[in-house]
Amino acid sequence: MAKTFHISLPENIDSFVANRVKERNFKSKGSYIQDLIRQDQLRTEKVKLTNMLLEGLASQHSVMSEDKWQKLKNTTVREITKNKA
Repeated sequence: MAKTFHISLPENIDSFVANRVKERNFKSKGSYIQDLIRQDQLRTEKVKLTNMLLEGLASQHSVMSEDKWQKLKNTTVREITKNKA
């Protein structure tokens, strides 16, 4: 179920948002804001993934087999591709 909330924007930001809605063919200011939130969610997930990868690289765990590496690689590529859509 969709939730609603209201925000107040200074005139200069409201004008910017209105221009972006027109330039990028959004249906409304709300859909533009939703897109910004989705982009922020993706950035947050990318940072999380990057940190996990760096943590894994820094760990002292045993070497991964070629088969296991390929499965992980394929799964990761599939997930990234799915999230781009």
